[in-house]
Amino acid sequence: MRPLRSLRQFWSLREMRRQFASSGARVAASACIYGWRGIKLGAKTTIYSQATLACSYLDFQDAPDMHPAGSISLGKRCTVLNGALLATYGGEIIIGDDVSFNPGVIVYGHGGVRIGNGTRIAARTLIIPANHAFLSPDIPIMCQGLTCRGISVGRDVWMGAHVVVLDGVTIGDGCVVGAGAVITKSLPPFSIAAGVPAKIIGKRGQLSEPQIRMDADGEISTMASENRKNDS
Repeated sequence: MRPLRSLRQFWSLREMRRQFASSGARVAASACIYGWRGIKLGAKTTIYSQATLACSYLDFQDAPDMHPAGSISLGKRCTVLNGALLATYGGEIIIGDDVSFNPGVIVYGHGGVRIGNGTRIAARTLIIPANHAFLSPDIPIMCQGLTCRGISVGRDVWMGAHVVVLDGVTIGDGCVVGAGAVITKSLPPFSIAAGVPAKIIGKRGQLSEPQIRMDADGEISTMASENRKNDS
């Protein structure tokens, strides 16, 4: 039975590579792919070495040819860099065109995740569309189940490093989120938000460029904060 299973896996992996190649996507040989039949990749999308796409619950026995638990769809020209993880947990993850996931980004699909075109997601950001129920002190938290409402991220959004996006949140088109922010409430389009929990500190198009600056890691500073640093 073991040689027969190995033969099935061989042909399944060959079919997987042929399907991804036919779509114009590039998948590194050392990328981790589980439940590949639930994954759709657009043209010129690149999955880097040590990145993980998993249509599964991240079980120890996951395999490339397993029956998919959920679905992942990435549009054209997306990049999933080394160490990034997209795992469905039975839900769906739908990504538009030209979206980038930097190293260490984690996206789960429990209640569903949608991310619009052109969004940039910096390193170590977490997007988790689920929460543990915990109201009863007499029942272990792990036995109280989950609530899963889903997360929606618009187009042309920039999230800095180490952002956390919690379940039920909608981030509107064109938003900028500073490094380390925890998004607990929805953000209107073109908001600039930062902090724990995140608060709106401005709106794109209503502030001049020098008033709010964001560096390559997503660290936001304002003229007021810089003046305080200079005074000290």
